[in-house]
Amino acid sequence: MTESPLRPVSEWLPHEDPDHGPPPRKEVEARLKQFLASPSVVVSRSRDGKTGVVETRGAVEDVVVVDDGSGAGVRSPFLDLDWPDDAPRLAVVVRHDASGAGRPDDVAAALGYEVRGIVRRAIVIEGEPMPLVR
Repeated sequence: MTESPLRPVSEWLPHEDPDHGPPPRKEVEARLKQFLASPSVVVSRSRDGKTGVVETRGAVEDVVVVDDGSGAGVRSPFLDLDWPDDAPRLAVVVRHDASGAGRPDDVAAALGYEVRGIVRRAIVIEGEPMPLVR
């Protein structure tokens, strides 16, 4: 009698959840509205094997869904994402100063989403006007 080279089924790793594609725009807008209405939003962040919490809402100057569903949303020639044209995209303006640094991936985590790509569009120096994202 020879042993099977395969592990028993009870030791198999579970299948990964399939990618169900982008969330519906209405869902993103509802979560974004709730985020912007909150005075404080905390997310956990891991770095160098340590986990801590970060207050995210205070570092966000503005965030808006920029894609109108026509596929004409924000695009980057630097990212080759296999992502449907009607996927909602966010324009996020975060603050980086002595009080801390805002991160777009923290905003996505606060909304309950995973980042597929980030494109830095501008860095504004103190004293310059903030860019409009609307």
